[in-house]
Formats: sequence, C-alpha cells, structure tokens
Amino acid sequence: APIEHITAEHLDNISAESDLHLGIWSYVVEWVSNSETFMTLFMLPFSALALKWVFNGVSRIKYNFAEYLYIAAYICSQRLIIRLLMLSIPFIWNESIYNNVTNIMNVVYVILIAWTTKGLFSIKVFSAAWRSVVMGLLSVFMLVVLLVIIIFIISIQLSLYNAE
Repeated sequence: APIEHITAEHLDNISAESDLHLGIWSYVVEWVSNSETFMTLFMLPFSALALKWVFNGVSRIKYNFAEYLYIAAYICSQRLIIRLLMLSIPFIWNESIYNNVTNIMNVVYVILIAWTTKGLFSIKVFSAAWRSVVMGLLSVFMLVVLLVIIIFIISIQLSLYNAE
C-alpha cells in the first residue's frame, strides 16, 4: 500500500489533541500492517543493532556493524522466502487455517533465527534461542520507540498547523 499524506479530511475526523495522537498512531499501524515486506527491510538496521548488542562477545570473531547488517539481511531473506512459500496457503486451505499457520510461522521464524545464529556464532542451541528472542524483542522495541518519536513530531507539527 502506498504512503498516503494526511489530508484535511483526516484532520477533520480528529477532534482533540489526544485523539490526534491516536489517529496518527492508528494510521501508522494500519500502514505498517499492510506493508510487511517494506517493514522487513526497514527493520534491517534495528535487527543489525540488536544482533550486535545481543551477540557481541559470544564469538571469537569481532564483527563490525556492516557485517551485522549483512547477517540481518540474510536472516530477513530467509524470513521473506518462508513468507513467499506461505502465499499459496490461502489458495489451498481456508482463511482460518491460514491464521493458525501464520501463528506457527512466527515460531518457525524464531527457530530459524536461532539455528542461523547457532551456526554463525558457534554457540549452544539454548543460548542461541534465548538470544534470538531477546534480539527480536529489542529490534521491535527500537522500531516502536522510533515510531512514537516520529508520531509525536508529526502531531506537534499538525497541532501548530491547526493553531494557525
């Protein structure tokens, strides 16, 4: 879905300042949920930074940020390939089975990340698994913080625009 600009119609539907924050937040969440591939690519720097923080010091080899970015891109490419394979599921089964398979695939993503980091950093499976979960949570947390900051700045700008 292409990025739409917030128009006067959007602003007319938002009455108070708290509603302004909620309106912008719901607009961003809707766009993010409809743009999974873009968000996967947008998450690369956050995933690389989380990889660097969580897996730093577990390997004999010291990686720089560009190498962690490459590792994050490799992991994201694996996730996109699995997602591509899942595109055929709604055509084969009904929608309710697709939702269950989507929940299972989230677990498969964590297992895939754990398997990849286990092989890359030569660590034990349990260590790779919990570090992978922490890495995923940390990267999502960083993205949410960035989105909140951006929404806050946009709402301030829109409040100034409405005051004029």
